[in-house]
Amino acid sequence: MNLIGKFQFVFLSAVLTLISFLLHLYSGFTTMINGGEHSVSNTALSETIILHAEHPVFSRRKITTGLIETISEFLNLDLGWSFVFVNFSFLFLSGLGVYQLSSLITKNRSASLFSLLIYFFCFSNIFAFFPPVYTYDEPIQYSFIFLSLILFFKRKIWAFVFTFSLTLLVRETAIILLPGLFYYFVYDNQNRWKSEISYLKIIKNSLALLLPVLVYGLYLYTFFYDSSRAESSKEYFILRFSRIGFNFSTSEVIIETIGSFLIIYLIPVYLLILALGSDYYDAKMQKFSKAFLLSFCLNTVVVLLLTRVRELRLLVLPLFFLWPILGVALEKELSIVLQKQNYLEIFSKLKPIFLFVILSLINSVLSFNIYRVTIGPEIGLFNLYLFISLEMILLHSIMKYYLAKRILT
Repeated sequence: MNLIGKFQFVFLSAVLTLISFLLHLYSGFTTMINGGEHSVSNTALSETIILHAEHPVFSRRKITTGLIETISEFLNLDLGWSFVFVNFSFLFLSGLGVYQLSSLITKNRSASLFSLLIYFFCFSNIFAFFPPVYTYDEPIQYSFIFLSLILFFKRKIWAFVFTFSLTLLVRETAIILLPGLFYYFVYDNQNRWKSEISYLKIIKNSLALLLPVLVYGLYLYTFFYDSSRAESSKEYFILRFSRIGFNFSTSEVIIETIGSFLIIYLIPVYLLILALGSDYYDAKMQKFSKAFLLSFCLNTVVVLLLTRVRELRLLVLPLFFLWPILGVALEKELSIVLQKQNYLEIFSKLKPIFLFVILSLINSVLSFNIYRVTIGPEIGLFNLYLFISLEMILLHSIMKYYLAKRILT
């Protein structure tokens, strides 16, 4: 493999990161980055950084804010530009992480490139700093999650303990991944303990998954040693519980909640369904799928009860079990919609054309008339993203159905 081919994932991650940055500046929408203008808004971003430094919950997540302030001082940058430098650098690095993890799991470089694409085009990644997504710690958190998973798969257990501890210090929500990791590395091997895996290795893996939680617990103990911090955090924790029911409070919010789930999960779950029963759905993909379902159930309960689902980034953590493997499915299935002959054959008949048009009209009504966000423009990127996602699924599923029907006849 030549040098360009070997590092094309670096180029692809860099290009997608640049596209995301330009969208935040010049999309015509107000974002955390541009503050409603067409340049980096130092004022808006400085206020965001100060909020995270002083907020009773955000203030215990010191790594992102500390890194932004350190870079600002060291390079003599405005806080706003330092925020951009740190977050988009780690967005780029997280892209490298998903590629490397996917390559490690699938042993397929081209499929890993597709995994990188799926990761970046997740709404809360490509539009990370649009309201109401409001990303802050996530690019660093995601980078450390991918690094931690790579280390665990390489059996570098103590390095994993260190990096996953850092992950929890960046943003403790990554703890939701531990049950899925426990299933993948410990529980699912229970029937092979005696024959293939020693009890010592089982204990080692279990401790490796639990030690970062202990490290984070010790950090919280020292952080809350100041009684005033403990009291303010307690008050905010109570406020969290007061939000129970918010996601179901009105019909508009219910529709927004359902739309948020569709925007985040529609494409990944569709690709997962396509993979089920296929010749490339191997035992490893099956384990990842089950780990995803476990994490999805736990995360959904937490997000629905204690947060506002419209902040779409809160939904994505379970996808860390799908992003590395879905490139295989996308690579296999994409060929259906990329072959000109398939269009000529299928859409030369009236019935599939009629079906596609009718379903597209229904999609248009759902995406632009029924679905609305309760913050920001009523019709905007959220609606367009949902429409395109559904349209891609409609096109692929219709073509796949008629191609299969042709083979059977």
